[in-house]
Amino acid sequence: MITIGVIGVVAALTIPTIMYKHQKSVSETAVKKFYTNINQAVLMAETQKGEERITWSVTGTDLYDNYLKDYLKVLSSDYNTGGSSPQVMLYFSDGTLALIKSRDITFCVNQKSYERYKELKYQTGNCMMFGFYPSGGFNEDCLEDNYYRKGVVPYLNGTSSYCSDIENHDFAAMC
Repeated sequence: MITIGVIGVVAALTIPTIMYKHQKSVSETAVKKFYTNINQAVLMAETQKGEERITWSVTGTDLYDNYLKDYLKVLSSDYNTGGSSPQVMLYFSDGTLALIKSRDITFCVNQKSYERYKELKYQTGNCMMFGFYPSGGFNEDCLEDNYYRKGVVPYLNGTSSYCSDIENHDFAAMC
């Protein structure tokens, strides 16, 4: 009985850590996959349409409809064309989703994470923002260096640590 009790206590202490590490690994993998897929879509659209991305219209719906739609595999999409910034929500077959709103792209590992993101109005561990700024026009060197003509990159808040994370593609630090 004592042995079984000790095993139970050890299991109770280690299972939450194991589950956390697994969830973190799943989230990091989903973010890396999305990052790769959306940038491949940007490159393929630029190549096949024969148009430099610096001339692309970047409202959410225009970006998706005119450039990315043919190159991203989505399960379904929902359009919100009201307001000053038309946007589109993309649902992927692995349960992840992305909101393309103008130059900002919010990626979440699942619907529950997105609902929490909307409620809290900031990035959570399971949602991450990306930026797509093909035409430049930034005041800060970090923004200019990391956004202009780089494709879709993790969102910056103007701090040097985020700049470092982007340069090293350190998604673990950003998640």
